Amino acid sequence: MGSFDAILRVRKFELDEQRRDLRRHEEELQILDDQLQHIADEIADVVEGVDAEIAAISTGAFFEGARKRKNQLMQIRNKKEEEVERHRALVAGAYQDLKTIEIAAEREAEREAKELDRKLQAESDELGMQSVVRRQEQSRGR
Repeated sequence: MGSFDAILRVRKFELDEQRRDLRRHEEELQILDDQLQHIADEIADVVEGVDAEIAAISTGAFFEGARKRKNQLMQIRNKKEEEVERHRALVAGAYQDLKTIEIAAEREAEREAKELDRKLQAESDELGMQSVVRRQEQSRGR
């Protein structure tokens, strides 16, 4: 396991960094969604509060400005959504890399444990054989 410790720490750090980046991009996306909702709320407030005859004359510029802001925000939001998806893919890839290394580390630890067990068993067998030989020699020597 020792040979994997350093790389596991690095991969965990990289995964944490990518998760933080993803979270930051998701928060930025939420801010854009909130701004779009705010525009929709403003439009609804204006529509509710203005007489239909007056609305046609006085709110045309407001609606045009709101439409332009909405279109700009939608373009920014679409780009941000692409960034979020790209970061999600990076996080998924980093997670897969980490899991692959963790599995390799576990297999290495299991192999090392089996090797140690094999050596201990061989030593135990050798001591047992030596004990049997000594007893036989002692019983012959009497």
